[in-house]
Amino acid sequence: MQHWYVAACKTNQEDRAQENLGRLMYEVYCPVLRQEVINKDNKTIKTTLLFPGYIFVRFDPTVQSASVINHSMGVRKLITFGDVLVPMDSSIVESIKSRTDGIIPAPKPRTFANGDTFKIKGGCFNGLDAVFVEPIGTNRSLILLSLLGSKQPVTVDNRYIA
Repeated sequence: MQHWYVAACKTNQEDRAQENLGRLMYEVYCPVLRQEVINKDNKTIKTTLLFPGYIFVRFDPTVQSASVINHSMGVRKLITFGDVLVPMDSSIVESIKSRTDGIIPAPKPRTFANGDTFKIKGGCFNGLDAVFVEPIGTNRSLILLSLLGSKQPVTVDNRYIA
């Protein structure tokens, strides 16, 4: 009976291992996470491996030899406990597949109104409480900081406003 097993891959060779095992007629799954990222008003899709250095291989060790997988290009070895090859529960792999099928949308930036308070996240004012005044263009905003006993107007990069 076929089960899912975990194979450790050589450094940055998950694609190569997938391709070679696929040619040998093994079912292979390498979970990736696709996230929408917004950089300077451009939306892009960033793809990252969910488990870098590992892939899932489905086969029946009574019919197909595990040594073929261990000696495939890109594969370091099948994960074992001692000398025992331990299968994964299929429901775990199916759950991972169902959760990584779509694209995770980029978080919507929080919009501020005049008078909203927040904590600065980063930069030279990191951790200070501030009051939002108004946006200045698309990348900066005017805020008020309590410095030297009075409220001082300061412009900051919007990435530090959270």
